[in-house]
Amino acid sequence: MSPIDLFQFRLAEDGICGGLCSVLGIRILIIWELALGLLMFLHISLNKFTYNALIWTSVVFILYLTYLFFYNGAQADCGCFGEHYKMTPGLAILKNILVLGLVVYLKHQHHRMFYRYSNVIALSIFGISAAFVFALRPVSVPGSSADYRIPKHLKLDTLWTSPLAVPKPALNFKKGKSVIAFFSLTCSHCIEAAYKLHILKLQFKDAPFLMVLGGRKAKLQNFLNRTKSADIPFTLFEDELFYTLCEGQVPRIFLCQNLKPIRSIEKYDLEPDVINFFFKAP
Repeated sequence: MSPIDLFQFRLAEDGICGGLCSVLGIRILIIWELALGLLMFLHISLNKFTYNALIWTSVVFILYLTYLFFYNGAQADCGCFGEHYKMTPGLAILKNILVLGLVVYLKHQHHRMFYRYSNVIALSIFGISAAFVFALRPVSVPGSSADYRIPKHLKLDTLWTSPLAVPKPALNFKKGKSVIAFFSLTCSHCIEAAYKLHILKLQFKDAPFLMVLGGRKAKLQNFLNRTKSADIPFTLFEDELFYTLCEGQVPRIFLCQNLKPIRSIEKYDLEPDVINFFFKAP
C-alpha cells in the first residue's frame, strides 16, 4: 500500500475526514509541502510568503500530531511514511519542532533576494507540483456500480459446504443483507479495500461483513495486521477454488441478500453512504 493511500485511510480511521475529502485532502497536503520545499530551495518569496507558510504548516502538524498522541496513544504510527517507516506521534512532534526552529532561524538570518515575476514563478511551482502529484497518484473515480458484473456461476453457499474453507462463516450471513468481499492475501488493491472495510466496520459495528481470503495461511497474520481487519469475520481458502469462485479477479465485493449477490461494487465504492443506503433500502 502506498504512503498516500495509507495516510488517506488513517485520516478516515481517526475520524478527521473520509471519502472524497480524504482523497483530495492528502493530495493537496503533498502538493503544499512539495511546492513550499521548491520555493525555499529556489529562494522564491522567502520573507513575503514561504517562511511564514512553513512556520504555520509546522504548527498545524504539531497540533494534529498532539491530537493523534492523545487519540491513538504514544506508540501509535502517525502514518507519515506509510509502511516504509513507522514513526510515533511523539517522535513526529519532535521532528516538526526541529523543523519549526530551523525555519524561524533561517527567517531571521535570511538576506533578502529579489526575483522578477516572483509571484508568477510561485504560482507556476504550485501548478507543476499539483500536476506531478495527480499524475503520480490520480484520483480514481468509480463508475456505475450497477454495471459491475456478477459472476454467473458464483455460489456463495460453497463457503459453508466446501471442506477447503476454514474457518466456516457464521450462519447469520445466510439470511438478510450482508457484504461479502473476496481478497487475495498478496494483492495490493485487496489490502487497500480490506483497510477501507475495516474503517466501515468501525462505523457499522453490527453490519454483517465477511471476508473470503485466498492464499497461504502463513501470510494471513501479515494481511490482518496491515489492514487492521482482524475484527471482521473471514474464511480462508488455500486452494484454487478461491479463484474459481471469484473468476480470478480480486478484489471482488458483493452486496448480498439471503446469500445472493444483488450488486457488485469496486473498492472505490466502499464509502459510508453506499453501505448505509444498501442496508436501509427495502
